[in-house]
Amino acid sequence: MQHNLANHKSVLGKEDLFFIITLILLCGYAYRLLPQINITSDGFMHLYLKSLQALHSWNYWLAGFDVGATLFGAILVRLFGSNIEAYLWFELGVILFIDLLFYLLVKTITKSSIIAFVSSLIAGVSYFGTWNVYGTPCYCFFLERVVNMPFIITSFIFLHLFLETERIRFIGLSLLLFFFGVGLGHVELIITPAFMVYPVIWYVIHKRSKFFIDGVLVGTAYISISGFFTRMQRLTFGNWGTEWTFLEFFLNSSKYDYFKASALQLVHWSQYPPLSILLSSNPFSHISIPGAQKSIPLVLTIYLLTMLYIYKNVTQHRAIIVTSVIGVLGITLLNSYVKLPEIIVPNSNRYLYFPTFFLSIFWAIVLWYTFLKHAGVRFYVGVTILGSYYLANVILIDNIIHENFKWSESTRAIFTYVRENRYKLEPNTLVVVSWPEFWVQEAHFFTEQLGKGEVTYATEITNMSDWKTLVPQNDHVIMLRYNTECACVKETKIK
Repeated sequence: MQHNLANHKSVLGKEDLFFIITLILLCGYAYRLLPQINITSDGFMHLYLKSLQALHSWNYWLAGFDVGATLFGAILVRLFGSNIEAYLWFELGVILFIDLLFYLLVKTITKSSIIAFVSSLIAGVSYFGTWNVYGTPCYCFFLERVVNMPFIITSFIFLHLFLETERIRFIGLSLLLFFFGVGLGHVELIITPAFMVYPVIWYVIHKRSKFFIDGVLVGTAYISISGFFTRMQRLTFGNWGTEWTFLEFFLNSSKYDYFKASALQLVHWSQYPPLSILLSSNPFSHISIPGAQKSIPLVLTIYLLTMLYIYKNVTQHRAIIVTSVIGVLGITLLNSYVKLPEIIVPNSNRYLYFPTFFLSIFWAIVLWYTFLKHAGVRFYVGVTILGSYYLANVILIDNIIHENFKWSESTRAIFTYVRENRYKLEPNTLVVVSWPEFWVQEAHFFTEQLGKGEVTYATEITNMSDWKTLVPQNDHVIMLRYNTECACVKETKIK
């Protein structure tokens, strides 16, 4: 035990500084354009006061699905106000912090700086695993699950430290952090299978099967926390939207076809032909549901053979290898249960975010053992493979962000005009903004952040709220529209 404790005091060495700086630079470059996109539509869901009022309810704190998103949203709107770019810079900072924590986690487990770097780079720039939660303007924006990941990753670090040192304070900290991580965002409980199986597998491999029960007891503690929040949510707000119970789902594989759904998630995350992506002007033409379905046997065979290969040869990392495999299977199964229709989308998908971390560890160990631990040609082959993966993902991320720039050009112009011209508006003014640049969420956000009780912003679309009913209450009414001919915003005085 003393030897283990000594190792933990120096888990990061001088060589880690180089890897960490390189990691941050590479991941930062991959998402360098992120602060230039727009938050739109449901991306504002947790950024206006109407949703923040939920924090006044104790039931919401214990049973709310997205407490963390609401809490962080309340903090951010007070820090950044109407400065959209500031929110996105904050998001980029959180992303890089997660990359750093994940490096620390893998280094703590494997004691290898190379494996830690490769794992973190694979996870940090995975287009299929990250874009949908980093850059999509919907309720699944980064406040839903990304901001809670530091709690989850740090919890896993302390779980591993407990297994190595048997110090109670480590398991206490791990459970506390897991409690906060899952409590702040119930979607985080989908990652529970990895926490459940890791102590069992670690004890069996490192201390033999007689300690199996000890591992089960530790794993049960994490299941209990997830079960507690699931029960509280069910009693207060109902299920996650599924009409079937998990037992019914699990016992009717032919009806719900979750084997295929889980396999498709694995295929979608792994669908990288880097050369075709790099050589194609339309990389998404290579992505389709029929193509993914045809690839299932091949992808599963590759994963099975690769798992057997590294399990047999990389004995020192067997616990995390098996945990990664079982964890991914468990997470994809829970994904299938929670959102069966949505997870088969053959593109970046928010349900691939959690599997990304464990798949990254799996493939990092494969690259390290097969190529990167060797000198000469094999090492450079490994670097080339990793570099191709990185380049392919940067191109995918750049492409999707530039597509975002094209369709949101008018929105950016409207947002800029609204912010820069607020000082010109007289009290008791109604500003009606054209759709699709402005919807109900944008109207709520800018009314609260810029209006300050004097100016009201509204969308011209009337299917959810009718701006015409507000006209009699205001002394001044203006309409803002984006004009494509001049690529500018035109202001029309209505009243």
